Amino acid sequence: MPLQGQWLCGGCKRLNLRDLERRAVVHDRGAHNAFLYAVIGSLFLQFIFQPLALIMGIRALRRHQSERGWPDRWKALTAIVISSLWFLALLILAVGTLSVEWGLWR
Repeated sequence: MPLQGQWLCGGCKRLNLRDLERRAVVHDRGAHNAFLYAVIGSLFLQFIFQPLALIMGIRALRRHQSERGWPDRWKALTAIVISSLWFLALLILAVGTLSVEWGLWR
């Protein structure tokens, strides 16, 4: 019987279908938490949640880097982008503040 372009016997087909169903149902908790931390960190407690979101998002991407059809990839990537933008804004704010204090902008 054909399944995703492969010819399989009845027993093998059942095993492959079970594996496909398990992959479709199992979601990565790390990617989900990273996304939540990034969104919550955008609203309040940025210094706590944004670094956690960045670390958890990178870990989730590393854990699933060989999987092409990983359904929670967007959550990990979104958490990394939000946290990176936050760090970039923090860096720009720090450099701007220091340059004004040191008299570089007159």
